[in-house]
Amino acid sequence: GTIHDYRAKKSGVEFVANIGWPEDDVAGLWNAAEAAEKRKNSTVARESTLAIPAELNEQERAKLARGYALWLRDQYKVAATVAVHKPGRDGNKNNYHAHIQYSTREVDEEGNFGAKTRILDERKTGAVEIEKMRQQWAKRCNAMLEKKGVKNRVDPRSHKRRAEEDGGPELPSIPHLGKDAMAV
Repeated sequence: GTIHDYRAKKSGVEFVANIGWPEDDVAGLWNAAEAAEKRKNSTVARESTLAIPAELNEQERAKLARGYALWLRDQYKVAATVAVHKPGRDGNKNNYHAHIQYSTREVDEEGNFGAKTRILDERKTGAVEIEKMRQQWAKRCNAMLEKKGVKNRVDPRSHKRRAEEDGGPELPSIPHLGKDAMAV
């Protein structure tokens, strides 16, 4: 019965849309997702945070993120919310990114929630599916960059895998600490 509204605190959001659910009903999607769960400690959603090439304009960023969310819907039968963010005021000015939150249950065309998407959870299939997602994002980014004549390309491989496959040095992976850990 508690209503939470975080819109006033959010700035720098340039695009928001639902996929597989009425486009302007973000609260309705996530209320329905939560109502579909039987246990109080159920996982309601997964989230992907995606770096968007800075060479793309606002319309291209929205098209890229929305297209990827459509792929998630078609691939896993989920509903999703896409939010494209501008770089923060104090950070890297090229840090355009998208947050895609998608349901852990399949959603049919009538908006009914069905079975859990276990393929993303299982030990045998989860890593394979994550790799498929990374490949799909890189493919979509690179297609847009190519149309614009940009030579830089998105490589979905980890630093370790790039070093192993290309014979170069392994760049260090740096854990994401978040804004609170970095605050002075």
